[in-house]
Amino acid sequence: MKNLILIVLCYLTYSFCNAQNVSNIAIHPVIAASSEFPQQVQTSLMNKMMQVCTKHGVGGLSLDNRFIMLANCVKTDSHVSPSVPTIYSIDLDISFYIGNSKDGALFSTFTIHSKGIGNNEMKAYSAAIKNVNPNSPSFANFINEGKDKIISYYNSQMSEIIASANSLAAQGNYDEAIATLMAVPEACEANFKKAQNTATEIYKRKVNYEGGELLSQAKAVWAQNPNKENAENALNIASQIEPDSKYYAQAQQLIQSINARVKAVDDREWASEEKHRQSEQALEKQRVKAIRDVAVAYARNQPKVVYHYHWW
Repeated sequence: MKNLILIVLCYLTYSFCNAQNVSNIAIHPVIAASSEFPQQVQTSLMNKMMQVCTKHGVGGLSLDNRFIMLANCVKTDSHVSPSVPTIYSIDLDISFYIGNSKDGALFSTFTIHSKGIGNNEMKAYSAAIKNVNPNSPSFANFINEGKDKIISYYNSQMSEIIASANSLAAQGNYDEAIATLMAVPEACEANFKKAQNTATEIYKRKVNYEGGELLSQAKAVWAQNPNKENAENALNIASQIEPDSKYYAQAQQLIQSINARVKAVDDREWASEEKHRQSEQALEKQRVKAIRDVAVAYARNQPKVVYHYHWW
């Protein structure tokens, strides 16, 4: 399990480091489940395959993972010496294949014969894998043949790819349709431009459809109860409408209308509070005056004061 995790981490790191190759041809390394060697040494072989892909510009992420480099290892001979210490010897045929994993088409293949020697079986396998040279001219020829056939595949299938993307878009599967088209590599040149143009058209259809849906939702939320809470919800929905959508202008009008309504309500509430405050102040003045008037009236009705100051 630990070694399987290491393999996955290696692949994720490799994909991340090569993420800039999304629009180019990408070939994904895979080790066949039937390979006759321990899982513990699979990480080493996977690293070798990643180095090959990166060196020849076919590493990294892809929007279409159909193209793979498959490695299959077969043990052709093994020997354990009777000497002390014991020496293990293993002969391997490591075959590499580039092909379309979705329809099974094979584009390129070659086999390496490698021998490994160690003081236990695991070290013998490791030594055999270590002998695989990613810089070998055989790997360069292998990859170049695979790349050429991948380009030929896209060029020959372009009409079907565009038809499939349009069919997906008609069913509302816009994201899948766009991903299908964006998988066409730049190396296909004219067909790459066709794919990009079709993807742009489908993207516009996508944002128009989603824009209409979002606008309807925003209007429904606002119409349900035009209070401050629903205003926030409606504004959040309407603001998701893309500028490229034909509903963008309507969305902006709705946003302005909601903001104006909220501002008017806020202004009225402020004015009401201010009026209430001013009323309270006026009432307080009246109260003070009334109290003063009562005091004055009382004072006026009092008998004449006789001052007793003779004892000062």
